[in-house]
Amino acid sequence: MRKNIKNVSSLIDRYGYYAYLIRLNKSIKCNCMNPVTKDADCKCKKCLGTGYKIHISKVFLASREVNEQESNKIQGFSATPKIIYMKGYVEVHKDDIIVDTENAFTVLETQHHRGTSGYQAFTRCVCPDMKLNKSLFIKLFKEVLNDYLSKHDNNKQ
Repeated sequence: MRKNIKNVSSLIDRYGYYAYLIRLNKSIKCNCMNPVTKDADCKCKKCLGTGYKIHISKVFLASREVNEQESNKIQGFSATPKIIYMKGYVEVHKDDIIVDTENAFTVLETQHHRGTSGYQAFTRCVCPDMKLNKSLFIKLFKEVLNDYLSKHDNNKQ
């Protein structure tokens, strides 16, 4: 177990990069949600088409493709899911979204791994490709992110 934690930590240190974690607050529905169809507006900048209130944070992570043994356990996906590792405890839930440059992945499963003395060593997520229209989602996400960054850069001046 300790060797696995060391390997994952080294993997994150060596190959890690910054990405964005979009947490969905499923207890708060977005105003864009159609009351009849229960569908969200795919162009809504408040929820990014998810239908729920969102919280965006920057995270440091490393990712890899699923190996064959793991792939046999995760059935029913057209594309090979990614395994994403983040150091420590990161609150991530099923259906949250990780945006990685030009890709977006929906979190299917999360595991929190403890070290030998009980500390939270790392968080592991299994993430297939997004269920939503990925290209539209990425475009909308970049617009929202640019709006946010430019607004906060102007406040600093």
